[in-house]
Formats: sequence, structure tokens, C-alpha cells
Amino acid sequence: MDVSDNDLRIYVLGADTGFRSFGLSKVQIYPELKVVAFTTFLVKASKDDPDKKTEVILEVGQTMGKNVGDWIEENFKDTPPTVIAAEGISIPQKGGPSVALKLGVGWGILMTHAARYGIPIFQRFPATLKQHITGKRTTSKKEMQSALESEWGVDFKDMLLTHREHAADSIAAAITVAQTEKMVKATLNAVTSHVS
Repeated sequence: MDVSDNDLRIYVLGADTGFRSFGLSKVQIYPELKVVAFTTFLVKASKDDPDKKTEVILEVGQTMGKNVGDWIEENFKDTPPTVIAAEGISIPQKGGPSVALKLGVGWGILMTHAARYGIPIFQRFPATLKQHITGKRTTSKKEMQSALESEWGVDFKDMLLTHREHAADSIAAAITVAQTEKMVKATLNAVTSHVS
């Protein structure tokens, strides 16, 4: 059966994982590269009790997991993502077990969706994203957002300033992986050679 250009769409799910913040994006990579949707979730515990760190982490994690899951389900209900592209994790030297648990919550949410769709997760570290999007390995968050606005038509004006950087990082991850990951490029080459 032939597939026409009008029917086929390929998407990347971009993510900037965090404990209390989570940026997400839907980036179409075929038939053209364009940013379709993006958001950021910021979650606070109902009560930040320093004596109940584990309970706070679990409460925030459950809320974040539901928010992220609902957004992914809504935005990818017709066509699931081909891959997940995430900003790479940097493991802090300080913070102990609670930091590890917080990192695990964010990445656990991502891994759950990768398993659900049967797709890989590719990560790129912040300096790599900055280099790919702006041409500089060290750049400000504002410069990154400006490059996404000018080069890819992303409009952050309706987002709170505190939300923009996480959404921008998720978009940068999706674009960078789409344009540099060999598996994604091979998939696109295979698709374009078989589309009528």
C-alpha cells in the first residue's frame, strides 16, 4: 500500500526533565521540520515539610507524572512519537539520596512513555543543544529562546518567563536529535524513499 505525503507525519517528543519543572514539546520532523506544540509544568507540593522529604518527592512526582502523561496523550493521540529527545542529565555532586530520587522521578516518567510507545530516548547535553541551536556552546537562555523564535518561528510570548526556558530546552532537544541522530536520519531517509 502506498503512503502519500499528505497522510504521513513523523514526530519527536522533546523533554526537559526535572523534579518540579518539566518542559515538553511536539516537533514534526516529516514532511517538514516544525514545532507543533510545547508546554512547561511547574509543580509544588501541598506542603513542603523538610522532615518528610520522601513524601514530598512522591507527591510532586505523582502530580507531575499525571500532568506529563495527560499532555503526551492529548498531543500524540493520532500519531505517536518516533523517538523521545531529552536534555541530558547532569548529576549534582551534592544533595545525597533526595537529589537522586528527584532525578529518578523525572526520568522515570520519560522512561514509562518510552516503554509505552516502544521507542528510544536520546539525550543531548546542554552545551550540545546550545551549539546546535545558536552556534555557540555557551549562551544564555534568552539567546537560545531568541534563536528558536527567529529560526523556527516559536512564539513564547504567552508563556510565563519561568516556563520559557524549560519549553525551549525541550524544543532544542527535539530539533537537535532530529537533525543529528543517525537512527532518526536513517528513518527519515527510509520513509522518503518509499513515499509516493
